[in-house]
Amino acid sequence: GQLENFPQATEYLDKAFTAAQQIDNSSRRAWVLTAIAETIGQLENFPQATEYLDKAFTAAQQIDNSSDRAEVLIAIAQTYGQLENFPQAGEYLDKAFTAAQQIDNSSHRAWFLSAIAQTYGQLENFPQAGEYLDKAFTAAQQIDYSYHRAEVLSAIAETIGQLENFPQAGEYLDKAFTAAQQFDDSSDRAEVLSAIAETIGQLENFPQAKEYLDKAFTAAQQIDNSSDRARVLIAIAETYGQLENFPQAGEYLDKVFTAAQQIDNSYGRARVLTSITQTQVKFSYWRQAHNTVSKCPTDECRVESLAHILTGWAEKKNPALVDKKSD
Repeated sequence: GQLENFPQATEYLDKAFTAAQQIDNSSRRAWVLTAIAETIGQLENFPQATEYLDKAFTAAQQIDNSSDRAEVLIAIAQTYGQLENFPQAGEYLDKAFTAAQQIDNSSHRAWFLSAIAQTYGQLENFPQAGEYLDKAFTAAQQIDYSYHRAEVLSAIAETIGQLENFPQAGEYLDKAFTAAQQFDDSSDRAEVLSAIAETIGQLENFPQAKEYLDKAFTAAQQIDNSSDRARVLIAIAETYGQLENFPQAGEYLDKVFTAAQQIDNSYGRARVLTSITQTQVKFSYWRQAHNTVSKCPTDECRVESLAHILTGWAEKKNPALVDKKSD
């Protein structure tokens, strides 16, 4: 798959398919088929890519073990996302959704659905993104085990942040918020809310960013488990640092700082305060950053936070250091 201009590609892929079909052990056959799918994605100027992905898809469907089948199907879905000029994306994703529904094991199904959702974010010029996000939401809601459902919903939220020119971002973030609020388990809710907060920081030209971070903040405050609440607050604090033209950053960080003080778990509180300090440094809020450090409950928090302040100060005084770091 690393060779460019490989005219014998089809010949060698045919041999690989024939060899795979002769392997009785399903996990070994899955391993070979996965390698074939990954190779197809690496080949440049390979017009038969979709034809050979069809072969891989058919071969995967003949594997009885759902874990092994899911492994191959995930590799195929990821390869779809690597193909340029892929007008049949919708057709192939439909096949992938159908295959996912045939996997009984919720863990394996969630694994595959997450890969399908992530594929959307890799596709360029995919006008049906909203339609397929709806399908992913519906499929996720049909997973009984909440941990695996949260896994898929997090992947969907992350995909929203990867889509370019996606004017319905707010609408689909609302759906993700609604789905997150339906979890009884605070860990699952925190996982999805953290993914939503991180997604907000990735969206370009999203004027409602602060409004949606407010929603995430309110949702975080409703989580009883302090470690899970800390996880969401960290994601929110870090996302503030990614927003451009954010004159109210200090005010919003003060809210997270106050919320951090209410976390009983010293480890969770320390992690939130360290994230707040790092974001305060990005905005050159030096006094507030030092105040945050003064509230650190652990030595690790103090050391790491002070390191952020010292590094940020040095880079501000010597901009050349930033260029060196990026190199």
